Amino acid sequence: MRTITIAAATLLALAGCTTAPRPVEAEAAEGVVLEFFEALDVDGFDPERVADLLAPDFRIYEMGEEFDWPGFLEFFGGYRDGRTISTEWTPSDFRTDTDVDSAHVFYRNHGVFKSRRDDGGIRVTTLDWLESAHLVRRDGRLLLRFLQSDDVEVSVEEIPPGDG
Repeated sequence: MRTITIAAATLLALAGCTTAPRPVEAEAAEGVVLEFFEALDVDGFDPERVADLLAPDFRIYEMGEEFDWPGFLEFFGGYRDGRTISTEWTPSDFRTDTDVDSAHVFYRNHGVFKSRRDDGGIRVTTLDWLESAHLVRRDGRLLLRFLQSDDVEVSVEEIPPGDG
């Protein structure tokens, strides 16, 4: 009887030592989204830093088109040709659902983007949109797997050459 009691106590102790996987923390998922936009900023644009935040099967739906990372990088051609002067993203109103290995983040985004026109003027595009991001945990890291946006409001201001 004593052997059974010791065996039962040992099993209970071992069962108590196993921990259930911890769910993804909402703040961590939101932090990856914020870091994504920081890495996309024209002033510190770093394609390798962005790629490091993405799952291998990453997809983004932007302006009615589907892109993988290389395609999305090509979409940002204005960065390479010097037309983009400034970018500003302001994600807010996060709503995040998490489980053990993933997170789904919904949020509002506000952006102001300035670019040079061919005539030397400046185009200022102000956008408000809704975004949805799906993140997965791979090898202990949270990575963006999917990003989708829907414009809510867009305004464009054209500044003539010499006025900007």
